[in-house]
Amino acid sequence: MKKTLVCILVLCLMLSVTACGKGGTDATEKNESEAAVSSQNESAETSSETEKPASTGSVTLEDVMDHPVTPVEDFEYEEDEETGGIGITNYKGNDDIVVIPDTIDGKPVTLVEKYSFDLGSTIKGIRLSDNVKVVDEGAFGLNDSVEIVVFGAGVTKVGASAFQDCVKLHTMILNDGLTTIDNLAFSGCEALKELEIPDSVTEMINSPFFGLDDDFTVIGKAGSIAEETAASNQVSFRAK
Repeated sequence: MKKTLVCILVLCLMLSVTACGKGGTDATEKNESEAAVSSQNESAETSSETEKPASTGSVTLEDVMDHPVTPVEDFEYEEDEETGGIGITNYKGNDDIVVIPDTIDGKPVTLVEKYSFDLGSTIKGIRLSDNVKVVDEGAFGLNDSVEIVVFGAGVTKVGASAFQDCVKLHTMILNDGLTTIDNLAFSGCEALKELEIPDSVTEMINSPFFGLDDDFTVIGKAGSIAEETAASNQVSFRAK
């Protein structure tokens, strides 16, 4: 009888230890699972913060004028055979403001090439260096984010459709020394309310202001080609 009782007690003790062990294992697994989920959530939050896009706020003219020159590695570029300088072909950075450098690889940056800042670019402001001579055809065409453009002292030509349908472009500062503005250069820039044309401009081809709002005004010298083009494009003119 005693032997039987001892066996029963031993069996109960073993069952009790097994149950406790199982409970401890379950608790451990649960804690480990919760820790893993928490870690995954933290990683997701960190990843989300890392992947946040650049600021989407507007920029000011002061922001553009005070901004440092954009690093060379943010551009794709090639040598321009015609001028012997460098042509910008693409911007691959993520800054809201771009300032074109004077030189790349020891050569002057003379050209903003076709479609280099067109549809898909997210820049809001750009300032050209004094070495840039040409803003080529469609260079900023269909760019729906750019708001402010400031030319350097060296630009001589704005190509056809260079800023066509830049619907948020509201401030455009051209330089003395500019001579040619090609067809549809500022067509469809619906936020642009006025544009001062330098006295140096001697050629405005066809309809650079086609499709602008009724309240758009060309500012220029009385009797100049700016006044003549404003009349032919059926937009307002104000003598400076």
